[in-house]
Amino acid sequence: MPLNSYRYEKSSLILLCSCAFFGAFIQNPYNAFAQANRLAASKRSPAFRNPSGKTGTQIVLEMCKVYQNADSFQDRSEAKMSQLNGAQFIQTNLTRFKKPNMIVIESRDPNAGTFTTYASGSLITVYSGKQNVFMRKDSPPDLPGTLKRISQTVLDTMGVNSDQVLSPISFIIAKNTLPDETSELKLEGIEKIEGHQVYRVIGKASLRWFQKMAHSQSTVKIIPDQRDIALWIDVQSHLLVKAAAALTFHVTIPKKGKNPAQKLSDGIAFTEFHSSTLINPTFAATDFTFKEPKNVKQIFPQSRPKD
Repeated sequence: MPLNSYRYEKSSLILLCSCAFFGAFIQNPYNAFAQANRLAASKRSPAFRNPSGKTGTQIVLEMCKVYQNADSFQDRSEAKMSQLNGAQFIQTNLTRFKKPNMIVIESRDPNAGTFTTYASGSLITVYSGKQNVFMRKDSPPDLPGTLKRISQTVLDTMGVNSDQVLSPISFIIAKNTLPDETSELKLEGIEKIEGHQVYRVIGKASLRWFQKMAHSQSTVKIIPDQRDIALWIDVQSHLLVKAAAALTFHVTIPKKGKNPAQKLSDGIAFTEFHSSTLINPTFAATDFTFKEPKNVKQIFPQSRPKD
């Protein structure tokens, strides 16, 4: 899922999301993942044996290689997210990629409206449909550099991170390694989801990634409370069918002036279903080019003011 972002402002903790969610983790994010996992466990045979002989790590690496070996791909996803404060929404996403560094990531939800990133190979454009504004920067020639430039552009302009999370874009930059956000992977079973026979791999969000997920001020440190993740991977195609996570944390905001120190908690629980994934589709260059809508306004990146 693309673009999980957190931001801290004065005495309040705000969770900014532009990601893909759909599914059943909609109660309390502190225990939603555990409840869903217990339900899945109750449906599988207690005598589950691994016919493939593969480990969870090997299965995830295999999945990553399918996306990495593709010259192009298109992925659609729909998802539902629940925040610790009870807020919920459905978001749909479209991701297109063509080697070496052409990308479109489009997200739609009732809160943020349409938010789209275009990387044409030479130019990066980030567009907010809700505000009808866009920002633009030159693109590096390589994919890691392009993604870093995208993140920096969004950060400079909007003050949020835009890292890829459990998504095909995240997988293609994980060369010979696991995706940065994953750790402690374990194969838990084989299931069927909408006609797909899938491996269910569970694990933990890596501590390094969890800390990076928030572009925190130097005085703010995230303390993870729950960092469970799961991936459902097609046994035949090795494509991602479903991803889920329960991520909760707390922070302590130090005393500042007359404002006392505060301990704040937040978190998300989500599942995301991927569908209509195409490997090596044919794209035109114009598929990765921003077409300016009527009355759109260009804005320019600038450093966020310090609190």
